[in-house]
Amino acid sequence: MKYRGRVYLLLLSVTASVIEIILRLDNDSLDYIFDLAFTAIAWYVGGLYDRLKFFSEKDFLTSLYNRRFVDNFVPKILKKASSKTKKVSLLVIDVNHFKKLNDTFGHYKGDMALKKIAECLKKNIRSSDIVARWGGDEFLIIAPDMDKISAEAFSKEIERTFFNEMGEEFKNIIDLSIGQATFPDDAQTFDELLSLADNNMYTVKYRKRLKL
Repeated sequence: MKYRGRVYLLLLSVTASVIEIILRLDNDSLDYIFDLAFTAIAWYVGGLYDRLKFFSEKDFLTSLYNRRFVDNFVPKILKKASSKTKKVSLLVIDVNHFKKLNDTFGHYKGDMALKKIAECLKKNIRSSDIVARWGGDEFLIIAPDMDKISAEAFSKEIERTFFNEMGEEFKNIIDLSIGQATFPDDAQTFDELLSLADNNMYTVKYRKRLKL
């Protein structure tokens, strides 16, 4: 999702200046200086707006979308999908043994792992998907136009990529548990979808622990 506040304000400023020049009868040099100053201010303020919007929607550590963005945006996706009888799959991704990583190697190493996981997830998603850091060591992927079977295959692909790209320093300590749920097959609201995907994730986590 692009941030265009700077561009919009700059275009507005330039348009206003052009109109003013066309309608102006006496072209005073001070007026041109004022126009340039106004354009510079518009560019600066637009940049500030984009920066504030970015940090209101993005996680500071990973630059993924944050919980606030998901809470506001996903219900709109579900509403749109409902009107077009489309499916939306939700993946809840939890990092297993993350506390062990932090306790053994420190929080700096934990932050590095979260960044690499974020990069791994971004590589796997389609342009229509949304990946977010839900909190701590938990991530979400919202996948429009993805049914249950595809979501299961998608989860396996994420795990495969994780083991291929995380490197020996991380993959021998941490791994992922992924739970899925699909709208409207499994649930009708975002809260219901999230709850079911979360429960499915914990089922996967429990089964992995039994195999240890």
